[in-house]
Order: sequence, then structure tokens, then C-alpha cells
Amino acid sequence: MAMRTRTRKRTRWLIGRILLCILLGVSLATVVVTGRFWWQQQANRPTGSAATPEALKEKLEAYDKRADELERLLTLLLMVSTVYAIALGFSAYRQLKDAEKEIDRLPGEIASIKKAASEDLQEFVVKVESKFPLFADMDISIHAIMDQLIRLLPVIDSSEWSEKEYRRFTHEKGQEILFYEKTVAALVYFDLQRAGHIRQTVSEIYHGLGNFYGLKYHWEGKQDEDRERARFYLERAIHHDTENAGALNDRGYLAIYLDDPPDKSKAKTLFSKSLEVDPEQQRAKYDLAYLEHADGNYRRSQELLSEALLMKRWQNKSPARNRNSILYNRACAYARLGELEKAIVDLEEVFPDGADYTAAERTELVTQFKDDIRLNEDLYSLTQSEPFTARIKTIAARLS
Repeated sequence: MAMRTRTRKRTRWLIGRILLCILLGVSLATVVVTGRFWWQQQANRPTGSAATPEALKEKLEAYDKRADELERLLTLLLMVSTVYAIALGFSAYRQLKDAEKEIDRLPGEIASIKKAASEDLQEFVVKVESKFPLFADMDISIHAIMDQLIRLLPVIDSSEWSEKEYRRFTHEKGQEILFYEKTVAALVYFDLQRAGHIRQTVSEIYHGLGNFYGLKYHWEGKQDEDRERARFYLERAIHHDTENAGALNDRGYLAIYLDDPPDKSKAKTLFSKSLEVDPEQQRAKYDLAYLEHADGNYRRSQELLSEALLMKRWQNKSPARNRNSILYNRACAYARLGELEKAIVDLEEVFPDGADYTAAERTELVTQFKDDIRLNEDLYSLTQSEPFTARIKTIAARLS
């Protein structure tokens, strides 16, 4: 292999030298012919102005001779150009081959550079940890703090900011949350945009803190400071992870139920964004259906609720739930649309004979039902038309 390589190199070297010699020889011949042509032209220039036949003949012969020499000169120049073009082509070919060899060597060189850089970086890390042992386990400590906070905070995809959810926070747990909250504030000094996995975890922590202060606001005297903290943390959660569907939903929930006055436009934007991020969730459809119903868009509300019933997840990884609430709200939409048979079918499924109406969700629905059958409310039309009036009375008797 080495012998072949040396043979090829020697052949190219000989070809290059031969072309160079030819080019030099032709160039020298061109200079000689051009000089001779110029000298003869100067020597044959007529010196007088006589126009005798002999003088004219001599001049014509001189012109004819110069024309022949000019033709030979042009031919020689063409040869020079051809040889020059061949030499340039050969040179370009050699440069291309040399470039290909360099490219072939690049992967190996790059791998070598990466390996050297990795070794230097590892050596640097070891030196930093030996000089500053405080930083050695910082990453582990950060993850431990995050895991502890997530364990303490409200369920990330919780939909009910209920008193039961809040009362599980004992005074001791509340103080623990406040302690870790101050620790998490130090993360502002880190560029989390460059650490995707940490950024998402921090987003969930801010989400949980937002829920904690939202619950605290709702069940402890509605202190403005708690409401503002809830809003701040939920918006921080969205800032660090714009695809945090749970934070988007809870910020929308806050805009409807905790903001004063309620900001339904902002809530609709947030729920729509959450649904765009996670189209297979029930919760955003359920919340959007509520807003559409409040705006009088009953058909759109009914469509969203029907779609929500087909979903297998409530939000994030939690399974589908709140079927009775979805059916009840769809019955209200059907009743507003005048589709009374569909409305009563949904209500009879929500309030079947022999069901336990002491559970929390059913208790709330019973109260809502008693309000909605009143004059001008959602289910009032069912009380004014047979056979629906009798069926409504049957349901009402079960709930009394």
C-alpha cells in the first residue's frame, strides 16, 4: 500500500514537471516570435512616399509575410493557453485530492479533540470539588429539595381547591413548605433556561406553591397577599414551562374564581393554551365549556362536554373523572337548547334511583340542581313540559 502511494505521488510529480517545462518552452517561443515579428515590422516600415510598382510589390510581400507570422503567433498563443488550462486543471485536481484526505482525517481529529476536552473538563470538576467541597453534591441537594416540596405541595393536577384538600396541611407541614419556599427562591441565580429537566421540575414546584397559596386564600379569610402569591407562583410556573398544562389550568381557575373581578377572557386564553398543549385531557374542555355556557354559547358548551366524556385522562397522568359533573353541565346546555329529552336522560344518569347522595360531588350537584330548576335558570324549561315535569319531580323526590 505504501509502495502504491509513493508511485502515485512520483507520477503526479513527473506530470507536473513536464507540464511546467512545456509551458515555459511555449512561453519562451511566444516571446521570441513576438519580438521577431515586432522587429521585422519596424525594419520593413517604408521610408519614403514613392508609389512605384516595385515599391508596392515589395510592400505587399512584406504584408503577406507579416500576416503569416501573425497567424503563427496566434497559433502559438492558443497552444500556450491550452497548456496553461491543462496545468490549472491538474493543479486543481491535486488540491481536491489533498482536501479529500484532510476531510477523511477530520472525524478522527474531532473525536480526539472531544476526548481531550472531556478529560480536561473532568479534571477541572475534580479540582473544583476538591477546593470547594460545598459544590460537590449541589445537584443532588437541589433534586432532594424539589422532591420534598413536590411531596408536600397540593396535587399538581388537582381540579378542586377544596377545604378537604387544604385541611390536610397541618401547621407543621405549612411551616415546612414556607421553609423550602425560601430555599427555592435561591434558584433565581441559576440560568434554568439551559437546564430543561430542572426547569420543568421547578415549574411544577412553583405550580404547587401557587395552588397552596390559592387554597390558603380561599379558606383563610381571603387575604390579598395570599391571592397575589398564588398568582405570582402560577405565572412563574408557566414562565419556566409554557407547556405545563396543569399550571395553565389552575391559573385559569384562579382568574375565574379567585380574581376580583373574575377575568374570564384571560381564563379562556389559558384554558385554550392548555388544550393546545394537551388535546387529550378532560379538564380544559370542561372549563372552556363552563365559560361558553356563561357566554350563552350553549351548543359549543355541549360539544366540549361531549368531547370531554370521551377522554381517558382528566389532566396530566390522572385518570378520567368528574363524569357526573360533566353530564350535569351537559344536561343544562341541552335544556337551554330545547333538547329536553337529551337533558333529562343525562340528569337521570347523574341522579339514579338508590344512589348515595352524601358523597361530596353529589352533594354539590344536589344543591346545584335545586337552584337550576327555579324560574329562568338552566333546567327550568324541564319543569314546564310533560312528560319531563313528572320525571323532574321524581328526581327531586330522590334528592329531598
